[in-house]
Amino acid sequence: MWIRSFLCTAALATSQGSAAGDAPPLPPEPIPAVATLPPPSEHRIYAHDAAFYSLTSGRVFVVDAGADRRNVVGMVGAAQFPSFRESTARGELYVSESFFARGTRGVQTDVLTIYDRARLALLGEVVLPGAKRMQVVPQKAALQVTRDGAFALVFNFTPASSVTVVDLARREVANEIAVPGCMLTYPMAETGFVTLCGDGSLQAFELDPSGQVTTLRGSAPFNDIDGDPMFMKAAWVGETAYFPTFRGWIQPLDLAGEEARPLARWRLATDLSAAPASARPSGWQVISADSDGRLYVLMRKDAGPGDHKFGGETVWIADPVERRVTRVLALETPGVSIEATRGRPPLLVVTNADMQLDVYEPESGARVRTIGGWGPAMPLALHAAR
Repeated sequence: MWIRSFLCTAALATSQGSAAGDAPPLPPEPIPAVATLPPPSEHRIYAHDAAFYSLTSGRVFVVDAGADRRNVVGMVGAAQFPSFRESTARGELYVSESFFARGTRGVQTDVLTIYDRARLALLGEVVLPGAKRMQVVPQKAALQVTRDGAFALVFNFTPASSVTVVDLARREVANEIAVPGCMLTYPMAETGFVTLCGDGSLQAFELDPSGQVTTLRGSAPFNDIDGDPMFMKAAWVGETAYFPTFRGWIQPLDLAGEEARPLARWRLATDLSAAPASARPSGWQVISADSDGRLYVLMRKDAGPGDHKFGGETVWIADPVERRVTRVLALETPGVSIEATRGRPPLLVVTNADMQLDVYEPESGARVRTIGGWGPAMPLALHAAR
């Protein structure tokens, strides 16, 4: 009966529309229809959805964290535990992603997908050989771009580890570099990168214009793997990467030249009354930096062994030059990932426990807005637009 009623209602609506109207029919909308994004906001971020509820069809949201309304201004697709990166040098966005011939099974194809940064239009893709791209919860260091914008660095893990070097001008694979016992990539100098190794050391590679290795230098162990290991996430101030450790130290790594230099580490400690007792870094993306060089670290009170991914209730703001905590920001809802925008003054964006984005003013400590309501999303990796 309900089907008959529906058909009668539809027929009546159609006949009424035809009788009523001298108005011309609407022209068909072109497909695809790609518009140009608004001019870049100083508070734009890319919120990478881990898409645990739909791994084959993830996404990266383009978000204006400083806007009072219509914060989400665009989106690109990102499939099957992808990685994401922006290139200001080329005005492009990159997603390393995987597809299976039968959707969730069959032959695996890995690609580096290239989008125009202003229009989010698909520009092309580079097929990555070997079906070996590392598939993990979104991890910034799994996909990097060299500082000169020449190469994308895609980390592979089978569990043999290697780095696929993609020539971004030619849009082709230039090289694959074996990095046994080492993980992830961090840009060094103009055309190089370092990778962190299981014995606490690092390997530093310099590339020539064709993507081939010209120099390889190792370091002595400096990362206390058994006693106080570094998180694999870093915040950058200039060409220095700052890594927090599980026990609450900051390990700087100077990556300005062709030889990576571990610098003296310092303890993240404070006697500020707002700082909870026995706090340690905790969360997924636990550290960020703003354009003025301040560090932001997500901290968990009374943290102990194994708490390093649980998230935290405060964010400690530190001056890496003076090596001291200058402010403690209390979160209204515990967070799991943080990112400071590049505006002046900056905003701090926090992925909260409800998987929405809380936006704070670091100077006042006030939460100014919450961005969310986009369904079962998990924006675990946050990238401040450059």
